[in-house]
Amino acid sequence: MRAALLEERRHATKDIKAINTVAESTITKLKQDLSSGISESVTEVNKLRDQALRLGEELGQFNEMIESNKWLKGLQSLVKGDKEVEPCQVRVIGITVLQAMLSWLDHHTQDSGIPWLLRPSISNLIGELERWKL
Repeated sequence: MRAALLEERRHATKDIKAINTVAESTITKLKQDLSSGISESVTEVNKLRDQALRLGEELGQFNEMIESNKWLKGLQSLVKGDKEVEPCQVRVIGITVLQAMLSWLDHHTQDSGIPWLLRPSISNLIGELERWKL
């Protein structure tokens, strides 16, 4: 009976060792697969982050272009004589255009036959627009 018990114990120990080996192998394989999956996921998330950043930069540039050109709609309405132009838009457009004219005159006064009195008149008009209370 004792010999049978010892034999049974030896078989059980052998089976447990075999199960333990299979379990360790399975755990190792799962760890490798999980590690590989995590690495792939991190790589993919980094790609998506980079794409999102690039897209955000492009959207920012488009929004900036739209905002910087928004005054052109007001200028177009002003030129057409539309009544939908707000006084603040007239002021901003007027100051912008007149300052551009002053800059152009500074660079071209010697080249052209533009009267020299035009520059102070434009400067005065800019000052009036800046003082305009809306």
